[in-house]
Amino acid sequence: MKIEERDVKKYLEAAKNIKNGYEIYDTHVHPFELIFNQFEYQANPNKPDLYGIKGAKYIPPEISSIHLSTNDDKDSLTSKWQKKIFYLMIRRLYGHSGPKVFGDHMELSGIDKSILLPVTQPKESTDPMMLLMAKMFGKDKRFLMSGAISNFIKNEQIKQKIKELIEQFGIRAIKFHPNVTEVDLNTSYGKERTEAILCACGECGLPLIIHGGRSSILKNTETAAYSSIYNLECINWGVSQNTVIIAHAGAYSCELQELENEILPRLNKMLLKYDNLMIDVSALDIEALTLVLKNIELERVLFGSDALYETQWFAIVKLLYVLSGMTADSEKDFIQIAAINPSRLFN
Repeated sequence: MKIEERDVKKYLEAAKNIKNGYEIYDTHVHPFELIFNQFEYQANPNKPDLYGIKGAKYIPPEISSIHLSTNDDKDSLTSKWQKKIFYLMIRRLYGHSGPKVFGDHMELSGIDKSILLPVTQPKESTDPMMLLMAKMFGKDKRFLMSGAISNFIKNEQIKQKIKELIEQFGIRAIKFHPNVTEVDLNTSYGKERTEAILCACGECGLPLIIHGGRSSILKNTETAAYSSIYNLECINWGVSQNTVIIAHAGAYSCELQELENEILPRLNKMLLKYDNLMIDVSALDIEALTLVLKNIELERVLFGSDALYETQWFAIVKLLYVLSGMTADSEKDFIQIAAINPSRLFN
């Protein structure tokens, strides 16, 4: 399926016109590459809000026609990303960061606020990443920072660490990516760790954003399913009354059949059991996004792009495209998902 550039522009113009005073939030934005996490950024002497790796030339984002990948495309995409070219693709995507980069994307997309999600490496402290993120984005009100908890922090220390992150950086959420951080939710340690983070978030008044699904590319492939729906459903999400956002609707790198037959039934049971659970729809292909929006109450859904892994304007177009084909009031539903729901959490 393909959307021509002229139609892409129409969708983006529509997104800007229907805001009607609302602010559009992207609740799933990665300021840094999260798999390798090896890029060192330097400030551009001519553009203080632009940071780049050595030798990288900044090319602003542009609108174009887009191919809406379907489940049939996944085999070719996966094999492509499992080769050495993956690193080169990431270098191109994350050759630059900072308010200039994400601001350019947000301007094209009509997005007003971005929730920045750092991800903890298993054997590294989160502190240097938090300091860099604050240096880049801390003075720009368009960006709301989240925090992450490194494996070095003991369970009984998590609450104090979150308090420090709130005081030092003004964080608005905690991001937890078990597949990357290498915390197996199918073990007693993983369950205790997750519930300790969740409990601390509740006591500190912050939402928790947790990766949902598998991960097709990781340094340690054995951790790829640590945050699968089968493990997520075994966590007691009720230990906190604060919101928990299951990213990617629990279906990242999952097949469409599994989403329909296994993930969505489990996810709906979880949503029914725990009033504080929500999902985001970041990085879902067109068929998966359609299934999710048809099966989950829209009051429990948040817009997210997974930028810069996925382009923000593309994610906006994809959401409007799906909603326009399934609902009589797509504009109202778009505002619900992209403005009203996230504003209740982050305004």
